[in-house]
Amino acid sequence: MVHWFKSRKVFTANGCWTVGTRFPNGFEGILTWRNSQATIRHLRSDQPLHYGTILKQPLGLFRGGTYNDIQIRHDFESANDNQNKAYWMASTSMNALYEYNGYASINHENIGQTPSGLDILITSAVYNGAAAPMLGKLKHAGYAYLTSTDIALGVGVNIGTSFFISAYMGLWGQLTAHFINRHLVAYPPDVVLNYGAYTNASTTDNIKSTMYHEYAHAAHYAGLPSNTRDDYWAANIDYIVANTLSGNNAPYGTQDGSVNSERCAIMEMWGFYIGYFFADKQYGEDCAISRGRPRQSEKEAARFIYRSIEEFNPNSGVANAWIPQGLPLDLIDGTAHLSNPDISDPVNDHIQGFTNQQIFDAITNGTPETMSIFVSNIKSYNSSRWVDTLITEYNY
Repeated sequence: MVHWFKSRKVFTANGCWTVGTRFPNGFEGILTWRNSQATIRHLRSDQPLHYGTILKQPLGLFRGGTYNDIQIRHDFESANDNQNKAYWMASTSMNALYEYNGYASINHENIGQTPSGLDILITSAVYNGAAAPMLGKLKHAGYAYLTSTDIALGVGVNIGTSFFISAYMGLWGQLTAHFINRHLVAYPPDVVLNYGAYTNASTTDNIKSTMYHEYAHAAHYAGLPSNTRDDYWAANIDYIVANTLSGNNAPYGTQDGSVNSERCAIMEMWGFYIGYFFADKQYGEDCAISRGRPRQSEKEAARFIYRSIEEFNPNSGVANAWIPQGLPLDLIDGTAHLSNPDISDPVNDHIQGFTNQQIFDAITNGTPETMSIFVSNIKSYNSSRWVDTLITEYNY
């Protein structure tokens, strides 16, 4: 908030905010998506030079004696050139970050939280996806991987190559590669959300599930040993970029037994699993699909934890079935499958009793790059032969 030479910053707490300073003649309000946990930047294809700019919303002039809990509402808009869509996406992304860290805290799952100061880039790319390249953290760590060309490729892949070319070259063909690369190096993102493909048919629970997934990656990065995390993450960036440029089932590639594919399987297993697990904690039977089911048993079966994790089939033949997103829940729950009789597990699951904390430790301790190392880590908590049976069910 600004009034001539006087300015103050206030932060929301559970959606509320209070201005403790008197502004007798009112003030101009500016909403900024920035706090100790994250900064949100924005990129639209028709505003390429705004890349790196922190998202801000002018709120107009406020007058009156009390400035407490002034409501700022953002409604979803389907048009990508409508700035309100960016505001809604930014608010949803920030809310999801706080929810993620709340569920990850010692009072809940006691798993790794996201590192502070995340740099989040939201874009209007019509490329339905998100990513957690952690390029900002790698840069601030002084990691030698981050040449300007590497960042250009990394950012380009994560926001959609065609959008990247359109945004930076379509309308601004005279911009030099030097300028573009300098711009990218200055503000490399940790997390990217492309919102262009989201329409009025999209639901908040699915969007937040995507963001929980990416924040799980950010927490995974932070939880790895400090002397190995950067090499680990950069190797996966190289792998994903190579898959994208070569057309090898982008972005995850295929299960070929290589260190690259198994490292990716471990990372994405955790991202998919926690993304759905936290979406279930947040919404339960109030998720969009459950609300549309007539019977109580159907509502229960449509929860994220069942339809997206418990019923996951590693032998379904779909492109990314080799990523074992159902494995963590199978290690945790019992053969009764969380007591829901309408759910059948397509794998031979006779193990239970693991915790999310143990699984997080197993994907971080010793920087496991292969499933065999992950299995060795997880068996340090329970060496039952049924663990091996379950891993075999997931084709590892």
